[in-house]
Amino acid sequence: FRGSTTSNRSGEANYSEGVRLRLQASLSLFEPPKHLRQLLLLGAPLVRAGEERIIFSTEMVPLPQYLKEMSLSDFCLVPMGSTSWTLRLYDALFLGCVPVILSDHIALPFEERID
Repeated sequence: FRGSTTSNRSGEANYSEGVRLRLQASLSLFEPPKHLRQLLLLGAPLVRAGEERIIFSTEMVPLPQYLKEMSLSDFCLVPMGSTSWTLRLYDALFLGCVPVILSDHIALPFEERID
C-alpha cells in the first residue's frame, strides 16, 4: 500500500474513518512468521530481485514504480479514503492484484448474489 494516512483538506477530519491510521499502526507491529524468521537467520532473502514483499508507505513514488509494485503484488490493500470507494480498487483489478477492500460502506456489483 502506498498512500496517505491522513488528509489536510477541510471537512476531512475523519479521513478514512481512521482505517488507514489503524492499518499503519498494525503493520508497524508486523513480525515475520516463524518459518520466515528461520530463513532470515540462515541468510535467505525475503525479497525477490531487490523488491520488497510487503510495502506500506506514505512516500510518493513515480507512477511507473507504483504500477510496477502493484503488478508484482499478490494482494493489494484498498482502504477507504475521502469516500468509501477508491480508484485503487480499479488499479488492483487492472494490474492483476487481488484487492483486499477495507471499507464497510462500499457497494460492489453482484454482492447480493455472491456469498
